[in-house]
Amino acid sequence: NGSQQRQSELQTEFNYQSYIEHENLAATYESGFIGRRMYTLHERPAGAPLSLWIAESEPLGELQAAELVLLLYHLTKFFFEAGVVLAPLSPAQIYWHPERGFKVTCYRTSWEGVHETNLFYYLHHVENLVVSLMGGPDQIHRPFANLLSGVSLSGANRGFASEDEFFNDLATFLKRPRQSVKIQSARIKEALELK
Repeated sequence: NGSQQRQSELQTEFNYQSYIEHENLAATYESGFIGRRMYTLHERPAGAPLSLWIAESEPLGELQAAELVLLLYHLTKFFFEAGVVLAPLSPAQIYWHPERGFKVTCYRTSWEGVHETNLFYYLHHVENLVVSLMGGPDQIHRPFANLLSGVSLSGANRGFASEDEFFNDLATFLKRPRQSVKIQSARIKEALELK
């Protein structure tokens, strides 16, 4: 169907489904850990935690923010389809590297099972998280701000009419030309081992 085709198009460009498989989340679920304990990568991910970006007043660019929205969507959906609720992530749990993209550490899952059939209900925290990472509401162009508020409103069944509509909107930001990220902060450059 159209939704699956659109998802596969997005994943060809920025494939987080393989990321989830690569990080062995599926095996973690099968072994029964999810819902009982925290899931943690064996090593600290490459890159700098997004909490450092906030501390250094270094805003995340629109393309990176769109990729983060895609990651949070797929990660939440992965657990959601297994009947498990992924707890909201903090900036300290999300790492970014210019060549490797985003990785997440220390997943927390809820003891409660999924009780709401609307996936977007479990993405209610995404707007505030991404807005803070982009430097506040005044730093965000209106089309991207509309995408973020659409995700929040969809949790209350007032935003996107469907996942198709969400992917259509998100794709416009993901398909923009890639440019190297210009980082000002010496501390972030050091964490990323950039010269």
